[in-house]
Amino acid sequence: MRGLEDAFVKDLIEGKGNLDKLLGYIHNDDSLSLEIRDNTVDIYYRGRVLYTIGSKNGKYIFKKPAKNYYKGKPYEAILKECWNQNEYVEAIKYIKASIDGHGSINAERECQQQIIRENNRLVSNKSGKIANDTDYYIADFEYKMTDINNGEIDLVAVKLPAIANIRQGFTTGKIAFIELKYGDGAIETVLETKDKNGKVKKGNPGLGKHLKDVVEFYNHISSSGKKEEFFKEILMLVNQKLDLGVISPIGGKKEKRINRISDDVEFIFILANHKPTNNDKLINELAECEKVSIPKEMNVKFAYSSCMGYGLYGASMVGIGEFQKSLL
Repeated sequence: MRGLEDAFVKDLIEGKGNLDKLLGYIHNDDSLSLEIRDNTVDIYYRGRVLYTIGSKNGKYIFKKPAKNYYKGKPYEAILKECWNQNEYVEAIKYIKASIDGHGSINAERECQQQIIRENNRLVSNKSGKIANDTDYYIADFEYKMTDINNGEIDLVAVKLPAIANIRQGFTTGKIAFIELKYGDGAIETVLETKDKNGKVKKGNPGLGKHLKDVVEFYNHISSSGKKEEFFKEILMLVNQKLDLGVISPIGGKKEKRINRISDDVEFIFILANHKPTNNDKLINELAECEKVSIPKEMNVKFAYSSCMGYGLYGASMVGIGEFQKSLL
C-alpha cells in the first residue's frame, strides 16, 4: 500500500537529518515531482527518477536510480563526491544536467509529469493561479495494478471542482483513472510477436486494452471488498501531498484536506498530439472501448485541452459518444 509513515512526513517537513533543505528545494523547482510509494519517495525530473528515498532503522537512505544517467559523463566524479558526503540536495542539479544530456527522454512520461505540474503545483505566474483553478489533483503516478495484471495506471487523480462552495467545509473528492496516449503510435493495440529468430517484439496496449484492464482492476477491488481500502490509499496520498506542500492548498487554505471519496469514479483518456486527419485507428479503438462492459458507477471521458494547456477541467471532458461524433 502506498503512503508514508507519519514520522517520514514530519521529517520531510522539518528537514530532519539528511532530509535537510530537500522539500524546500522541491518547492522552489517545479520541474521536480515528489511521488509517494510504499514508505519511500521517488523524485522525478522529466519523467525519470532522480533518486529514491527510503527509511531503514530510523535513518533515511538515498538510492541511485536503476539507470545510471551520469556514468562516464562530466558530472560522474562530482556526483560520486556528493554521494560520499551525503550532499543529496547539491546532487540534484548535476543529475538533472546528466538527464538533459542523456538523449533518451521518454516523451510520454515527461508529458505525464507536466500534467502533474500544472494541476498540482503551478501556482504563481503572470497568467494566474493555474493549479488552484483546475478540477483535478494528481494523487499518484504509475499506480501498479498488482492484484490482477501487474499493469500500470498512468495517473490516479482526485476530482475536486474548483468551485468555491464545493471547496469549502467538508470536501468530497472523486477518483479519476487517467490514461495518457502520446502520439498516434500509442493509440492502437499491437500484440507482442516473435521474429524468426525468436526475438520478442514488444506489443502496445491501445485504448481498448487499457480501458479493459482498468475496468478489470476496478471490478476486482469492488468484488473482493478492497475498494474502500483503495479509496483510502488514494485519499491518504493526496492529503500527504497537501501536507508536504507539493499540491497547492485547497482554496488557498494550507490546513484544508479532502475528507472523503465518493462512490462513483471516472476513467479519462488524454490523447496528446493526435493528428486530426489520422482518425482511422482511433475510430477502431473507440469501437473496442465500446465492447467493454463499464460499471454503472464509472464514467468514461476524453479530455480536451483548455486552449493548448495541460490543466484538467471537468467542463472540457466528453463521453465516448460525443467524442466519436467529433471525429466524423
